[in-house]
Amino acid sequence: MERTAREYFQRVRQLRAEMDSLSEELKLLESMKGQLRAVDYSAVSVSGGRRKDIGDLVVNIDEVQGRLNQKIGEYFSMYIDATQMIGEVIKDDTIKRALRLYYLVGFTAKEIRDKLITGKTLSERTVRQYIQNGLKEVDKFIEIHGQM
Repeated sequence: MERTAREYFQRVRQLRAEMDSLSEELKLLESMKGQLRAVDYSAVSVSGGRRKDIGDLVVNIDEVQGRLNQKIGEYFSMYIDATQMIGEVIKDDTIKRALRLYYLVGFTAKEIRDKLITGKTLSERTVRQYIQNGLKEVDKFIEIHGQM
């Protein structure tokens, strides 16, 4: 089943967001590991059940790191393909930058508007139009060449 350019690039953008989220979770868990080491549980009376210790946290950290590594691998492969596709298909440099900033870097239309210096004032609507035009060009390319 062929995907549209929007679907493909949106998956790249989604992977980027997932990686960012997992990275933040990993940072939090790592900081908790340091805090857990600093707590003295010898004065705490625990009746029944199993007390969570640093071993449980390390297992959780390893699981999150594994998921993050998997997402990084998937993202890297799609990122390379998307970068090549944008570079080969899109001729207009402004549209090229808009697509890359939106889908590969994860910027909003407003952030892109502030980054694109074209010698004229851009609105967010214009940036969205650049992105739409770029997606149409990629879709035409896919239709003709059957890639992606």
